[in-house]
Amino acid sequence: MKRTPPAWRSTLKRALLYTFMLALLASFALALWLSRLSARAHANLPPLPDLNAWHPELPGHITTADAWPITSPAPPLPTTYDDLPPLLITTVLAAEDEDFFAHRGYNPRSIARAALVNLRAGEVVQGASTITQQVAKHFLDRQKTTHRKIQELLLARQLEAHYTKPEILAAYLRNVYFGQQAWGITAASHRYFHTSPHNLTPGQMAMLAGILPAPSNYNPVASPEIATQKRNRVLRRLHDIGVIDAATYQREVAAPLDFGGLPTTETSPALRLPEAHADALQHVAEHHPDTDWNEAAQRIVTTHRPALQALARQALQEGVEAHARRQGFPGPVARLKDAPHANPNAPTPAHLFEGLNAATRVTPALVRTVDRRGILLHAPRGELTLPADELRWLGGINPRTDAPRDPHAYLNLLHPGDLVIIHRLSPDAPWQLHAAPRAEGALLLLDHTSGDILASVGSHRLDRSAFNRATRACRQPGSLFKTILFAEALSGSLTLASPLRDIPTTVETRGQPRGWEPRNADADFKGTITALDALVASRNIPAVHLYERLGAPALINRARKMGVTAELDPTASLALGASCVTLPDMARTHASVARGGLTTSSRSIDRIVDLKSGRINDRGHFTSLTASAPARLSRIAAPLNPPEQALGPRANALLHHALTQVATRGTASDLPDGWPLIAKTGTTNEFDAWIAAADPHHTFVVWVGSDKNTEPLGRGEHGGRTALPILADLYPHLENPAITWPERNIPLDEVLIDPDTGLRARPGEPGQPYLFVPGTAPGDFAPTRASRQILRLDAIR
Repeated sequence: MKRTPPAWRSTLKRALLYTFMLALLASFALALWLSRLSARAHANLPPLPDLNAWHPELPGHITTADAWPITSPAPPLPTTYDDLPPLLITTVLAAEDEDFFAHRGYNPRSIARAALVNLRAGEVVQGASTITQQVAKHFLDRQKTTHRKIQELLLARQLEAHYTKPEILAAYLRNVYFGQQAWGITAASHRYFHTSPHNLTPGQMAMLAGILPAPSNYNPVASPEIATQKRNRVLRRLHDIGVIDAATYQREVAAPLDFGGLPTTETSPALRLPEAHADALQHVAEHHPDTDWNEAAQRIVTTHRPALQALARQALQEGVEAHARRQGFPGPVARLKDAPHANPNAPTPAHLFEGLNAATRVTPALVRTVDRRGILLHAPRGELTLPADELRWLGGINPRTDAPRDPHAYLNLLHPGDLVIIHRLSPDAPWQLHAAPRAEGALLLLDHTSGDILASVGSHRLDRSAFNRATRACRQPGSLFKTILFAEALSGSLTLASPLRDIPTTVETRGQPRGWEPRNADADFKGTITALDALVASRNIPAVHLYERLGAPALINRARKMGVTAELDPTASLALGASCVTLPDMARTHASVARGGLTTSSRSIDRIVDLKSGRINDRGHFTSLTASAPARLSRIAAPLNPPEQALGPRANALLHHALTQVATRGTASDLPDGWPLIAKTGTTNEFDAWIAAADPHHTFVVWVGSDKNTEPLGRGEHGGRTALPILADLYPHLENPAITWPERNIPLDEVLIDPDTGLRARPGEPGQPYLFVPGTAPGDFAPTRASRQILRLDAIR
């Protein structure tokens, strides 16, 4: 008799059957879903990337033409795979992908191991991406989705099919991120250990490999403790697989982290070049507005010379501070609320100078006593005395005599309890009372043959202003604009001996119903004056009369030809420089005179180098002294726009002669004799003082003034007194004063002229040599001295 199976067995069979069928259906559905997902991922897969052309994102880098770094140094070029130490490659593989040379793009064993670890932890604590997958990930979006993960696997398989393992590993090591803006193993080696990969110790290699799972968190800057733990874990793995022996392991684990800090480019303040840095970034903003400077991968080479920049800033600073001293002491910076009496033994308020660096060259001090012997100060380093002879300038300097207005003014300007600033030029120099400059300044130095801006100083103090006045400030040039006015006049029928009216006049002009009455700086009138003397002495009224002859359109057109790009207001005051211009405008204008009337460009960017491809966008001139011989030859061979004639050769020769007279006997006559300079000064409305000058090689422009026209320069301050000393201080460092202008090849006649009449001087009568274009000298002779005396006697009667 057959036994009937128990009911539970039938139930179990049915359950197993149903489970199998459900599993089969689920597997089928999963396979269908994965196939569709894979098909969609494959359809959206990017083209196969060119790993050989894949380079790290490099930040922009700025240097001068003589390789002085303005920003952090550019990262070194990546070391090729074949040149990397084998131990370094092994260390990275031990930390990131031990089976790299065995798998085919992904590692199922690693995926299963990571899944188990993450399941136990209840969160994602371990990844399973192979190096090939990490390379593929770079060319995909950053979304953490299943679709993107499948794309990563597919692209990894394609990379494995088209590239060799060394090629994939080389691309990875060249581009992988190590934190702290270090992309690639070479950059990381230099970033953290200041050396190349060949010189790394096993411990240093292990630290770099340990950074890779989380570069922003595991690097030694963010966390030295974690970096040490990760280094030791990698070293342990190297020991376990037999790459390093026990002795090496013990030595490297016991060694300190050996991280000396990130490299720095801190330099002496005198050698910083903020203006060059600003010019480079402005160039990027204007020509590549969408470029991220941190990923620009460009090296911008500026035309600035660090040594000249430092000398120019020093000259400007000394000039602006000298102006401040001439104007007198502005008063103490503060006064104690409960000022002590004039008692040198009175206690100094507690903690008054707490935290101050006593060794600094600029420091506050407390006035203790004031008497005819001088002042007693209490400073952070102790007490010191400033004698009365060192305080004579506090009342200001008389511009006519250069003597103190009141040698004892300090007795009324300073009182016990006043807080003042003292400074010294060097640690061994005596302390001096400091008068904070109320004026600002700018200086531009141009090589007018190549157009290179060699120095552009936008402020007398590095820490005072980020605004580069040397290239961006637009200021009224005053009489500096007369160079353009006389350039246009000499291009016509005017000669240097032409008489101009210097008498009171009223000019109709826009915005002034009663008219405008121009005045000369000395409030005097000469009656008539030759064009040469009017320019040399910088007379205003003759310039306005000359403007009336020429008209605004002709004058503005000449300004454009000579290099002025700023907007110019077509009014009579334009003749006296009432429209604002920039320092480069005035530099190009006077450079054209120095170059025989040829136009002159100005540039602050010499060349731009692509750090990835090595391509060079060369913007320089073949005469640039910093260019190498191959670069000069390349520039000579390149198409070059020849300079245009901004001013005719004959008119330019006359103007050149006149500006030489300005430097020898005119408003710039304080320049030392023998310097081969043409020059012109300018002053406007008590707020601007200028000088522009040029020698056979360079053009200089100096401006000193008030940014917002709120602080007048003061009595007796003008271009020849305020700006000229700055040029005189800089020039000896730049050129050999023995250089001379090239021989003039323009035929000109030299004739003795009576400056009172503009006519030929009679034989035996005094006269001055004037230059003329042949055929334009006056034919008539001036009256004799005797006849002029008779005329004066008749006028008296």
